[in-house]
Amino acid sequence: MLTGKRLYLVLGAVVVLLPSVFSLLRLYTDWLFFLETGFGSVFTTSLTAKLLAGAGAGGLLLCIILANLLLAGRQRFPQADIFLQGTNIYRLRRDELARLAKPLGILAALLLAVFAGQWAAVQWEKFLLFGNAVQVGSADPVFGRDIGFYLFHLPLLEFLKAYVGFALLAVAAVCTALYYVHGGIALTERGMTVHPFVRRHLAVLAGLFMLVVAAGFYLDGFRLLLSGDGLVHGAGYADVKARLPVYRLLTFATPLAGLALAIGAWRGRWRLAIAAPLAVLA
Repeated sequence: MLTGKRLYLVLGAVVVLLPSVFSLLRLYTDWLFFLETGFGSVFTTSLTAKLLAGAGAGGLLLCIILANLLLAGRQRFPQADIFLQGTNIYRLRRDELARLAKPLGILAALLLAVFAGQWAAVQWEKFLLFGNAVQVGSADPVFGRDIGFYLFHLPLLEFLKAYVGFALLAVAAVCTALYYVHGGIALTERGMTVHPFVRRHLAVLAGLFMLVVAAGFYLDGFRLLLSGDGLVHGAGYADVKARLPVYRLLTFATPLAGLALAIGAWRGRWRLAIAAPLAVLA
């Protein structure tokens, strides 16, 4: 009977391999169809793009999460087994939970990596368009960029922005859970206490996430030219005169708020850390 780490390894293998079996069956059927119709090269090109995009995105996220888990797992918290309630001191038994934290963290990293890989594989056309980009020879009237930027570059840039944001949130969630199990984050009757090392680690992640948000505002400005909200397709008067300046302002203000958030969390000044992002949202 499987117990302990072997059980988690088997579960992880099943989670990863079972969807792959069904995907291979569908893949073989598609291959036969394209081969029969004489478009085998089209199939191999799209398949190669899917494999490279999926493996690259999934493998990169897996390495990022595991590196952060390794960093978080090396830290030891001396008060991990102590819980204060009033003047009473209680000793907690975290040994069993701490032993499960590492394999569960690896399993979570695998699941998130598989999801990221499948997500990126679906975006294979954006990678091919970016890799085969050409100049159209006509510039847009607002930014002066070649139309090819909107056809070939912008779709992939928007996906990369979303991917990096998802990666940072995934790392923060997994590391927060690990820190809680190891005692770096503790709940007492006085509230939540966070170890300085944990606070600084999460502060860096929060600051990086704010940079991703700023990149999103920057790309939203270009997306206005492709909007269809108004009477005509593209950027209208209100988009250029009102929405675009707001996006540009947020592009510069959000990194500053992220810097204030990171500094406030790093130094334990929670008012500064909370007030800066709220000011941007307001």
